Amino acid sequence: MHQLERSGVDLKSFVLPDVCLRRNSERPANRRVPDDVLRWQHQLAVEALPGLTAEGFDEVRLYPAVSRSGR
Repeated sequence: MHQLERSGVDLKSFVLPDVCLRRNSERPANRRVPDDVLRWQHQLAVEALPGLTAEGFDEVRLYPAVSRSGR
């Protein structure tokens, strides 16, 4: 990240929980992560969002929130 900052490149972070759930559902059964674990990781990411700008990201976005049904 430091090299990118020095070169003037904007650093952006995108959290894509719905993409993670969809891709996980497409995995073979023996390679899937339990949905509740993905939702837990999503919650950790949401809690970490405010700190990401302090880590040097110019922009941080959450697209979109996980629905209650997980779909």
